[in-house]
Amino acid sequence: MSLYIELVVDQCRYLGAGSDDSSCRKSVYTPDDDERLNIVAPVQIGGLAPLSGGQAYPSAIPHTGLNGCIRNLRVNDDQYDLASPSYDRNSAAGCKLWGGACDSNAIDSLTHCVHGDCYADVQGSTPMVPKCICDPGWGGPRCEKKIEWIQMQSGGFIDYSPKIAFPEQTNDIELLFIPGRVTGAAELTYGADKSQNYVSTSAEMTSDGLTPMAKFDLGGVRNSLTQLKISELSLKENSSYWMHFTRNPTR
Repeated sequence: MSLYIELVVDQCRYLGAGSDDSSCRKSVYTPDDDERLNIVAPVQIGGLAPLSGGQAYPSAIPHTGLNGCIRNLRVNDDQYDLASPSYDRNSAAGCKLWGGACDSNAIDSLTHCVHGDCYADVQGSTPMVPKCICDPGWGGPRCEKKIEWIQMQSGGFIDYSPKIAFPEQTNDIELLFIPGRVTGAAELTYGADKSQNYVSTSAEMTSDGLTPMAKFDLGGVRNSLTQLKISELSLKENSSYWMHFTRNPTR
C-alpha cells in the first residue's frame, strides 16, 4: 500500500491540452506505514519563530522567512484568518509589492476595487496592472457597477461571444439565480466547442424535487457524459441560490 502526495502550482490553469504538466505539478508515491502527523504546536506562516532551550528546526527546512505576501491559506478545507493570529512579528495587513496600483484617490473607495478585492500582475511593459475580484452582484473594471437581475421567460436565452478562449482543462462557473416555476428542466448555463464537447448547469425536476445539476461531456477517449446533482437540496421557486461549479484535473 502506497501513499500519494502531490504539489500543484496555479492549479495548472495555464497548461494547454495535451501538454506535459511537469512544469506545474509534481507527485510521488511513498511507503504507507500508517504514520500520523499530529500537529499540536502552532502553525507558522511566512517564517519561523525563534526557538529556545537549544531546540532547532529540521535542517531541511529553510530558516529564512518570506519577503512577500500571503493570503487565502486553506488547511483541510478550513480558511485561516491571517488578520487575527495568536502571535505575529514584522507582518501587516495589505500588500505593497505592487506599489500604488491598487490605491485610489476617489471618494467612493480607498482602493481600486469599489466592491471587490484588488490584486496586481506584471503585464508587458507596464509595471503593475490592477485587477479586481468582484463581490457577488457587482461587476465592471473596478467592481463599481451593480449587476441587475435579468428575468428570463420561456423560450428566452442570452448568447455571449467571448473575446478570449476559455481554459481548456478547467472550468469555474458561478451563478446567482432564482428558479421560478420549472416544469421538467431549466438550463442555467451552457458552453460548447465545435466538437460539441460541453459543460452545463441546470435546475431539473426529479423525484427529490427541483434539483441543481451540472453536466459535462468532453469526448476524447472516454466520450461519456458525467453529471452531478445535489438530491438533498430541493430548490424553492421564489428563493435565490448561488451555484458554484468547478472542474479541475488537479483535484
